[in-house]
Order: sequence, then C-alpha cells, then structure tokens
Amino acid sequence: MENTLENIIEPLLEAGQVLMEVTEDNRGRYIRVVIDSENELTLTDTTHLTKTLKETEILTERFPEGFRLEVSTPGIGSPLVQPFQYKKNLNRNLNVTYLENGSEVKTTSKIVSANNDSFELENDNETFFLSYDQVKSAKVKVSFK
Repeated sequence: MENTLENIIEPLLEAGQVLMEVTEDNRGRYIRVVIDSENELTLTDTTHLTKTLKETEILTERFPEGFRLEVSTPGIGSPLVQPFQYKKNLNRNLNVTYLENGSEVKTTSKIVSANNDSFELENDNETFFLSYDQVKSAKVKVSFK
C-alpha cells in the first residue's frame, strides 16, 4: 500500500466518516482534509482528527520541518457527490444540473427521497427521479428565512 495522504488518513477516520478530499501544498507544507458523514459532524470530530493526524509518525517523518493542517467538513456551497449527502438533505431545495437525452437541464427542486442509486425531486407538486450518474452538479440551495 502506497503512503499517499489518502492511505494515511482513511484508517484514522471514525466509523461512518468519509474522506471527501485531501489537498497538499508541499512548498507551504500545508494539508487540507475534508471529511463528511451520514451523521452530523461536530467541531469535536474535526478537532479529534486534527489531533490524531498531528500525532501520526508518518506525517511527521514526511514533513520533518513541520506542517500546517486544516480539517473541515464540506462548505455550504459544496456539491453533493455521495448518495449519503443527498439522504441527509431530504426536504431541502437543490440546484441540480443533469443530463436528459443528451441535453443539459437545470432545476431547483425539493429532494423528497434518496437511495444508493437515485433520488427523487419534487417541483410544482410533480415528482421525478434522477440517477446519480445523470447529475453534473447538485448543491443545496441556501435560503435565509
């Protein structure tokens, strides 16, 4: 097994946590880790992973002069990429761009159900299903009420 950052970090995640992204800037010795989970992630969760990673010998050997580390969750404008992210956003409005018969279609609709293969959207009291492989982009529509 290669000593990629992904292979170093994934075994250190708590049950249910998913590594979404790892970026590394060697010149600045900076590592950014983004995790998500089917369950709510708290500041305690990201702090625990930060502490665990800071104490990992492989990372201290890889960056003997030290490194900066950021552990966070996907931001409010981050795209949904995993089925569990759709499931945990049920009853929210999504801005979705998807392919239908070779054409790109955009909709803002409420997600009413989701499974591991597809999800159901509702718009003007009509519902329709999309498979995840049809989706080019899906983001939660942020609204301030």
